[in-house]
Amino acid sequence: MQINWEGVGLDSTTSKSDENGVSENVLLIQRGENLVQVTALIPGAGLVSNTTKITGLRQYTLDVSSNVEASIDLSPSSMGNRYRENTEVTLTAPSSVLMSGLLGILGGKYNFLEWTGYTYSKNNPVKVKLTGDSELISLKAVYAEDYTMVIIWVAIIAIIVLIVAFIMFRMLRKRRGTEEVETEEESLEEEEA
Repeated sequence: MQINWEGVGLDSTTSKSDENGVSENVLLIQRGENLVQVTALIPGAGLVSNTTKITGLRQYTLDVSSNVEASIDLSPSSMGNRYRENTEVTLTAPSSVLMSGLLGILGGKYNFLEWTGYTYSKNNPVKVKLTGDSELISLKAVYAEDYTMVIIWVAIIAIIVLIVAFIMFRMLRKRRGTEEVETEEESLEEEEA
């Protein structure tokens, strides 16, 4: 049977039903109210018509970044970080991230400080509800440098170096003192002889 479609965003205006009486059409849903009217001429029943209202929601892309290399979790997760309007998304950033290289080995790290962008919050995790006119929503996890452990390790290493240097100095001084005493004894023995 022949099906007629009317509405904005439809892929086609006519289609045929299959042997089960099913007909499909693709609708590109617009934001706001979408009216779709379907009309079919059914043998023995006549002209049948139905109008359906479909409310289209805006789609948002969530752009999440950080000032350091950190893996940020989104819940619920979504392919390509695309979400429907009014979706509440929870963002969780690691509380701390090790620095790279020697500083990281010595315990240098970045501590989570705040979220900036679409929302400002010192809470972690943070929940955001996606609304507004811009379809691109940006959030940034901001971290602060923490060198506390680096300073402690450098201080410990410096103290160890000073202790070793002091011990070496004392041993060297003691050795020189022993050599001077032996030299004086030899001089006295030579004078006596």
